[in-house]
Amino acid sequence: MVEKQEKVFTVMNKIIAIGIILFAGICSSSCKKDTVDPTNDFFPPVQVYTSINLLFPAFTDLTNLQGYAYLPEGNRGIVVYHTIDDRYVAYDRTCSFNTKEACAFVSVDSTRVHLKCGQYKPDFKPCCNTSFDPNSGVVVSGDAKIPLKQYFVSQQGNTITISSSPF
Repeated sequence: MVEKQEKVFTVMNKIIAIGIILFAGICSSSCKKDTVDPTNDFFPPVQVYTSINLLFPAFTDLTNLQGYAYLPEGNRGIVVYHTIDDRYVAYDRTCSFNTKEACAFVSVDSTRVHLKCGQYKPDFKPCCNTSFDPNSGVVVSGDAKIPLKQYFVSQQGNTITISSSPF
């Protein structure tokens, strides 16, 4: 009788253990918190390698702090920005929120203090109300959760080179 009770007890323990393992597995796959990995691309990568000459009339605004220029390369273009600490940065113009939306372009706002999701046509038409810091590409406010896709930038004299790969 005791042997039979021990067998029943052992079988019950195994069933409970299997149930706990199954429950934990289900919970871990369906109860995960939504996390965003900012190192992941939010659109297919593109190869970019382009140079601009600051002496050309189309790029003279870049010689001023908070000056900028739009380039056609990248997914939806690139914005090159001259930061307030005298560096050049380049971001893809695709907003990191709802990247497939036709309106998900990033534009420099009229004050040149933020990059905003939307376009000027001729007045500004917002898309997702996200603003980004032009010095770092991080989200300042709005719906986006990850920063803008940033490209590598180097400067040699009056030539700025922008690339999707490190130099």
